[in-house]
Order: sequence, then structure tokens, then C-alpha cells
Amino acid sequence: MPFIHGKGTLTDPFLISNQEQLEAMVLPENRAKCYRLVSDISLTGTWAPRQFQGSLDGGCHTISNLYFDSALSDSSFSGFFSVLGGNAVVENLRLKGRDGVLCQGGNNYDGLLAGALYRTGYTRIRRVVVTGAIHLGDGRGAGFIGYLTPSWSGSYHAQISECFSWADVTQGGGSSQHALWAGYSYSSYHDAISCCCGGTGVSRVYYTDASKDVSELDSPGEILNHPGWDFDNVWEIGPDGFPAFRREASSFVGPGRLSGSYPDG
Repeated sequence: MPFIHGKGTLTDPFLISNQEQLEAMVLPENRAKCYRLVSDISLTGTWAPRQFQGSLDGGCHTISNLYFDSALSDSSFSGFFSVLGGNAVVENLRLKGRDGVLCQGGNNYDGLLAGALYRTGYTRIRRVVVTGAIHLGDGRGAGFIGYLTPSWSGSYHAQISECFSWADVTQGGGSSQHALWAGYSYSSYHDAISCCCGGTGVSRVYYTDASKDVSELDSPGEILNHPGWDFDNVWEIGPDGFPAFRREASSFVGPGRLSGSYPDG
């Protein structure tokens, strides 16, 4: 195992500083453990989308140069994660696509962060900024998450807060289920709080069932006026024009600050 520091628990997460460790994080034997990024990571090659049920605290760092191909996914969904499920937690992270390159969709549903939030457990996503471009081929999907599924129990199964997505979403034909935020959404089963999106290629925030509030912005800078975002302590507008973590942001945010239970090993 390539992890040098940590035990993979919430109180002592595995520390990730390179792509090899990031790839090991989503292996079947590791994907339900807890992790924390301790440096920015620029990806090389083609990322293979994998499922994740653990906890990832981005530590206010950036994973950049993302390019994935749905043909390499371990499921019928694709994104940086193919599926987020169980009690997955992703927080305090920037995810940037490779400049000038379209991530290749074409699966059941695709999204830059995840192809789907699945219907078991209670998934939490907080303070995640996603930017890039995705080509859906003949598939379905969106800039942020491809498919927000209903829970088996009929209760909430996801909480998404203080998240931002700006994407170029294109499609080669086939289904009309494509949008800026979610390609398909049973939004009565998830909370979206202080979330914003924008981009090009499509104009819809959701393909369907948009009863939860996700604001569509005409320009990235409008986020400065959006409620729920702390631009005094946590956020700033980066050189690329998108929200970025301030250098001192890690003093104001941290792992384990979301409601609910977390995986612990």
C-alpha cells in the first residue's frame, strides 16, 4: 500500500500527496476509508473513474489536469468518481479539468465530479469547486453530477452545500438528459444549500425535478454576492476567475465538520 502516513480512519486519515496514492484511494480494498490531501496534485494520463464510499477531505487543495474516459469506468457511470455512495464525504476540494480537453462521457450518466450519487447511505459534499469540460457522447449527464438518484427509504440521502460548478457541457446526440448541474435529479431526496453553477453548451440547471435551489450564474464572479460563501476567510477569486481557497482557509475549515456519521476504517 502506497500510504505512508495515517491509518485510514476519520481521526487518523491516510495522507495523500501524489497521484499514485490518489489512484490507490479508489481501489476496492481502500475506497471505504478516510483520506486527506496534503498538497495540490496535477494528474497525468487518463483517469479511470472508480466508486468511492469513504471520506476525502481535500485540505483546501486542488486536483488539476483531470481527463477521464468513460470507457475505463468500473460502472455505467463516470466522472472523477464513477459513483459516490454509502456514507461518502467529499469536502474542501477544487477539481479542475485539463485545459482545452473534453472529458469523455458516453456512459449511462456522467459528471465531472461524479457520474452518480447512489441511493444507499447518506452522501455529503461540501465546499467543492469543479471546473472543466465534458463531452457526453450519446450518453446523459451534466457538469457537476450526472445522476442524483432517489433513496431506497424515501428519505434524504445527500447533502450538497457551498459547491460551485462551471462547465462546458456538450453532447453528440442521443438522450436529451443533460444540464449544467445534474443530468437527472430526484431533488426531493437531497438538499442543495448555497450551491451555484454555470457554463456553456446547455442552459438548464437540472434536466428534471429542480425543486431544490441551485442558482445559475451568468458569470463566475457573481458568486461574490451569493449567500453562504465566506469570502473574508475561506474563499477568494483565483487567477482563473473561479472561486479558490484562501491560503489561510484551512484554519477556518477542517475535516469532520459535516453533520451525520462518517466511515471509520
